Amino acid sequence: MIVEGIFSEIDSAKVKHWEEVCNPYAPCFIQDVSEFAHWLAFLDSRKAVATVGPYLEIGCASGFTLRFVKQALPDFQFVAIDDGQHFQSDQLRAWLQTKPDRVNVHFGDSHSEGSAQWLSEHGNVLSYGFVDGDHSTEGVLQDLALVMQHLSPTGFLACHDAMDKNVQKAFAEVTEAKELASVGFVYQDACVPHMGIRVFQKV
Repeated sequence: MIVEGIFSEIDSAKVKHWEEVCNPYAPCFIQDVSEFAHWLAFLDSRKAVATVGPYLEIGCASGFTLRFVKQALPDFQFVAIDDGQHFQSDQLRAWLQTKPDRVNVHFGDSHSEGSAQWLSEHGNVLSYGFVDGDHSTEGVLQDLALVMQHLSPTGFLACHDAMDKNVQKAFAEVTEAKELASVGFVYQDACVPHMGIRVFQKV
């Protein structure tokens, strides 16, 4: 496993804890468990840090990533944008019918004006963003731009499928423009080649 930046500073016991939490749900979970456990452990380690706004997820799929993050950040507000087209989106909708507290999900295209307006109203200043939506280069760039508009100067923006070639092209564009700087990377190199999580902060 490749572990860099903020992820290299995490207590391995925290990572193991979150792996154990996630493993039973692996079939419903469109992530590499070990990679995502590093992200959860990072969030867990910061839950006592003063923050300025909610956690945003773009692309919820089954909703299990959001459920686990909610456990890692128990006092947070959560906002999410999802197009509702994933083959496991019925699981997300079923969870939302239980009315989880402090969770607000907008169903729509994250690239639309309606989604941008909704985010301005519900997550104007973000502490964290997690992007796992449209994986075309242009789609990633649009999602990154949307999050950057609202991300706090001290916030963190994570992106899934960091090893996907289209996603990497988007990363190259925003880092070369000095809009974002990479501060962490985790990749289970023995798993599906296109996965990996990279984390950025504003420059």
